[in-house]
Amino acid sequence: MTDFFRTTTTTSYGQRIGKSFKGIILGIILFFGSFVLLYWNEGQVDYSLIAKTATDVTSTTPADASLTGKLIDTTGELSTDKTVGDQIDANLNGKIAFNAGSYIAVKRNVEQFAWNEHSSTTTTSNTGGNETKETTYTYNTDWTAHPDASDNFRQPAGHTNPELAVQPTTKTVDSAKVGIYQFDPTSVQLPDFTPLNLTAQNVTVPVGASLTNDSYIYIGKDYKNPVVGDIRIKYSIISASGSATIFGKLNGTTISSYADDKNNELFFLYKGTKEEAITSLHKEYSVTIWAFRFLGFILMWAGLGMALAPLSVLTGFIPMLESVSGFLINIATFIIALILTAITIVISMIFHNIVALVAAIIIAGAIIGFVISSRKKGSGKPTGPSDSVTPNEPPSATLSSKQ
Repeated sequence: MTDFFRTTTTTSYGQRIGKSFKGIILGIILFFGSFVLLYWNEGQVDYSLIAKTATDVTSTTPADASLTGKLIDTTGELSTDKTVGDQIDANLNGKIAFNAGSYIAVKRNVEQFAWNEHSSTTTTSNTGGNETKETTYTYNTDWTAHPDASDNFRQPAGHTNPELAVQPTTKTVDSAKVGIYQFDPTSVQLPDFTPLNLTAQNVTVPVGASLTNDSYIYIGKDYKNPVVGDIRIKYSIISASGSATIFGKLNGTTISSYADDKNNELFFLYKGTKEEAITSLHKEYSVTIWAFRFLGFILMWAGLGMALAPLSVLTGFIPMLESVSGFLINIATFIIALILTAITIVISMIFHNIVALVAAIIIAGAIIGFVISSRKKGSGKPTGPSDSVTPNEPPSATLSSKQ
């Protein structure tokens, strides 16, 4: 189901100028805030580098006592003697049950068939500086894990979303092992969850709910023709089986969270080998740091654009002139933000890296010393032929020159 609602607003030239000048403050905050964000981001820790320093221990025999309190890693069979399941009270004729099994963790994923609001705006600049905005709000129904609150819709009437009757959750066992080494799954950084096919063997559904062909537990009348408020539930799990690698602090046959001398904590479980775990940690670091670099650039660009927006708005009495000035400002601020972002990243990397900082200082000192030395050598007065006196010059040559 889809429908739409449209609004039209007109803003006068004076109002636009006032808004643009108010935006200068926010633009300045965004601009300087981007430097803080970029600097902080370059100080993030690549935990794969810490993981590489871990001492390998065999998962089938106790490690040497000298490794107590040290960072170790071990690869072995993942297991637990505990079970975990889930039950849901959805006001039906009984509880929905996900049967307990040998899992490290179980995640309940919940979606609701709900209204979604999307908006698109078309802006028209008019002669004289005023501006007309036409906004179209489109409403459609779909499955979503995060249904919007209807009160926030521009047109809530006829688009009411009920509160989510079943909440998502994650349940984890309180102890597990990799080989002989025990750890607390509620504290460790867990690996990715794997979707689980739901069957009559692992779930029990009461009247009012059903198990659909695509492995969802469905709460509603007709899955093929859902209505707003219907719910579907799926489970994903971390199975207590297969080979896994864990990093952490060793204490006998127990592994817990490790903290280095900079208080960086590492307690990480991965379904796979040590090399694969390190690769995963580095990938996570790379994605995060580049995402924040991009965010810092966008904030800087947006901040500069908002700070300079009045220059474009002031020319708004001629729409074509405003369009050209706005385009030029966008291009200029894009280039400036790109350059400043790159410079900030490089400088931040240097200041967060002691070795690089010392090297930068030494190189800068060498360059300055070379420049000063070159200037001193260049300031000495050269001795020319006209200033020289030829020794033992014959008298006749002197008399001849006078005549």
